[in-house]
Amino acid sequence: MGGSWEDHFPLIEFAYNNSYQVSIEMASFETADLGPDMVLKTIEKIKLIRQRLLIAQSRQKSYADRLRRSLSFEMDRVHYVFYVSILRKCEPDPSHVLDWVDVDIGEDVSYEEGPVQILDTKQKVLRGKTMQLVKVLWRHHRVEEAT
Repeated sequence: MGGSWEDHFPLIEFAYNNSYQVSIEMASFETADLGPDMVLKTIEKIKLIRQRLLIAQSRQKSYADRLRRSLSFEMDRVHYVFYVSILRKCEPDPSHVLDWVDVDIGEDVSYEEGPVQILDTKQKVLRGKTMQLVKVLWRHHRVEEAT
């Protein structure tokens, strides 16, 4: 049998539509009757298919539940291990030291931020427009955090 899959697609489709589907207990072509009562028959077929799918799903669930085991963990036998060999020597770095500053926090857990000093100004030209840029030092922040 040579040729591409497109040449054999009608045969594959025919074989699939005429094969018996275990979950709905009928062939696929039986689900689409054509005729004057097509809508009513289709609704009935859909109800039947849903009912059979629920039965199949319930059967699969009960089978899976029978195979499922309950797991229990005994935490009293667990011991935590601290591996000293993994530790590395601490190299002191002055940038890792935090400056502690008291901040007045309001009842709604917010605080007021305010400018302290203008650190730098410059002009930037964008598409023919000149913009004034200002670098501001804010209260409760270091110079490196200025925006």
